[in-house]
Amino acid sequence: MSTNRQAEKPTNTVPAADLKPGDVIWIAKGTTGRVDRVEPGAKTVLVTFVYLTCAFAPNRIGDPWETRHRLTTQIAKLS
Repeated sequence: MSTNRQAEKPTNTVPAADLKPGDVIWIAKGTTGRVDRVEPGAKTVLVTFVYLTCAFAPNRIGDPWETRHRLTTQIAKLS
């Protein structure tokens, strides 16, 4: 993955509920993650991912993290 692709927010977005394990998502400038689990609920979806790159804390690469989004929140997807 090139640094240019990591630096700029991609235009390819999908609803959070459409994410699948293995998808690579853009989190912030220089920070990406690989989706591990997606657990849809009634109004939100819990997305568990592992940091692939982490601009704000490089020692977090490989660490798991969870975020909760509305089902329709658009998530920037790299793959």
